Amino acid sequence: EKFMTDSNNWLDKDKVSENRYKVFPVGTIIFPKIGGAISTNKKRILTRDSIYDNNVMGLVPTGKIFSGYLYWWLYGTDINSWANGSSLPAIKKTTVEETKIPLPPLAEQKKIARELDVLAEKVRKLRQLQGEVEKELKELKKAVLREAFEGSK
Repeated sequence: EKFMTDSNNWLDKDKVSENRYKVFPVGTIIFPKIGGAISTNKKRILTRDSIYDNNVMGLVPTGKIFSGYLYWWLYGTDINSWANGSSLPAIKKTTVEETKIPLPPLAEQKKIARELDVLAEKVRKLRQLQGEVEKELKELKKAVLREAFEGSK
């Protein structure tokens, strides 16, 4: 999944304001920053203004970087390399801040992100087709074995 579209918890604006929670804008890329979840290497783009707990870190795109480009750059980055080697792995904010991200002009970033989106969709469709073919091959194998052992009736 590329986008964070759902949540287990929701807060109304009054509760957010009352507790002074920091709200992160649409387009922020989030990922785990503590524990074994880091090894999942999951990254998601927020599809609505959101808050998240301290087990998660987010990169907020600025005017210099397109959210889709930042996502794909981060997608190609193994966040495990950012984690410390302790028994409870954690990613420090300073480690992420020190990471250099190549920044072509904004128009080029958008073009790169669009091309990667197209390729990702092709991969998704190929995987779906592969699953369908595997299912059909299993059914064919069962039919062939049934025919071999039971004969035609």
